[in-house]
Amino acid sequence: MKQFIKFGIVGVLGFIVDSSLLIYCVDNLEFNIVVSRLISFSCAVFVTWGINRIFTFKYDNKSNKSKEYSKYFFIQVLGAMINFSIFITLIYMVDALKSMLLIPLFVGAIVSLFFNFKFTKMKVYNNG
Repeated sequence: MKQFIKFGIVGVLGFIVDSSLLIYCVDNLEFNIVVSRLISFSCAVFVTWGINRIFTFKYDNKSNKSKEYSKYFFIQVLGAMINFSIFITLIYMVDALKSMLLIPLFVGAIVSLFFNFKFTKMKVYNNG
């Protein structure tokens, strides 16, 4: 349970990175929502990997970081498919959510949290 809470805390930090970049790309750079979401997600994955490996899972720093990151990224992409599907579905089914992107972003993040934790712990850090 302690690891899940730590994973959730890191997830909140990732959400802040993700949502801040999403809003910045849409509002300031005038990128479309999908491109903005891909940029924000990629940056958030890198940040959460770095923090999770030290704070949540206390993984061996002598490990092959590129292999570890590849596995982590793959798991996060699978979780992102869940997250992104929910995000896109909500903004296209509920027109008002196109101007309130944080709501569908948050719903997608919560749903994919459980998947991401289970498979990151089990497949990346082999302690599940």
